[in-house]
This record gives sequence, C-alpha cells and structure tokens, in this order.
Amino acid sequence: MPRKVDDPAIECLAEHAANLSVGHPMALNTPLGPVINARQKRRIETYLSEAREQGGVFRARFSANIPEDGGYVSPTIVKAQQAMTSLKQEVFGPVTAAVPFGEPEEAIAMANESPYGLSAYVDCSNISETLST
Repeated sequence: MPRKVDDPAIECLAEHAANLSVGHPMALNTPLGPVINARQKRRIETYLSEAREQGGVFRARFSANIPEDGGYVSPTIVKAQQAMTSLKQEVFGPVTAAVPFGEPEEAIAMANESPYGLSAYVDCSNISETLST
C-alpha cells in the first residue's frame, strides 16, 4: 500500500480483524472457522513468529472470544517487509501482510519478485492511474 497512507489503512484493517468472530463455522455471524488441522495451525504460528523476528509489526493479533481448543487462529494484520518469509510462501491462514511502497514501479517490482502465483490485492482511488502503471 502507498507509504503515505499505510499507517491509517493498516489501523483500519486491524480494527476490522479484531472485531471478526472466530469459532464454529456453522455458527451464525462467524466468518472465521478453524484451520484444517493442528499441523497447519503450528505452521501459521511459525510464519508469524518469523515475521516478528524479521521486523514485522503486528497491528492485530487477537480476537474476542476465540476458542481455546481446536485449530483456531486469530486474524492477524502485519505491517510487513518484502524480504519476509511469509511473503514468499503461502501462509494458508487468516493473515494479511501489508507492504508499504513508495512509487507504483516499486509495487510492481515487489509483485513480480515471487515465482509463485500467490494472492495479492490492489485497491486504488484512481483506476486510470493504476492501470497506466
């Protein structure tokens, strides 16, 4: 996301993530259920530990009333850096990494750096400018 708006945008994401209900997937108003198994939960937790060690700044890492047992992982927003392991591999969990950039060309270079077709999202206020880049 553009560096000039990254902090307020990340705070907005963090507020939303903190208010998500985590629990049984059949329960009403529960958008986040458990991950597939205990191994995957440990894998996600490992990626998050590495992200912290690699300079990631956690802006959300909790959820009200998250079940203690089972494969539940709190939705997490990380202000990340391009070199982090979790940006090079798929986490497969409720984790959003927000990577600030200066110029659009920098964002394109970061997106093209991965040999994988990992998921990414572009949000903009000026579609003409975005498409011209």
